[in-house]
Amino acid sequence: MRNSSIFRRYNKDRDEAVASLDVDTFKAFCKKWSLPTPPTDEVIEITMRKMMYHINSFSEEDKQAAKEWLESRNYTTDLK
Repeated sequence: MRNSSIFRRYNKDRDEAVASLDVDTFKAFCKKWSLPTPPTDEVIEITMRKMMYHINSFSEEDKQAAKEWLESRNYTTDLK
């Protein structure tokens, strides 16, 4: 498989996992792509919102909803 095909598939899988806002779906994505799974469900929820905020393929409405969710729980949109 060509690298560009792999990147497109990864991005598609990533975006679907993030858009789902479902912890189990995100865990399955991490497992499929051999990525470390965040340590707790709460960290996964935060991670998905931060990813949604920073990934260009998400709409401004999605980004705003992610930002509001984070800020309402005293988290920032920073990736630190």
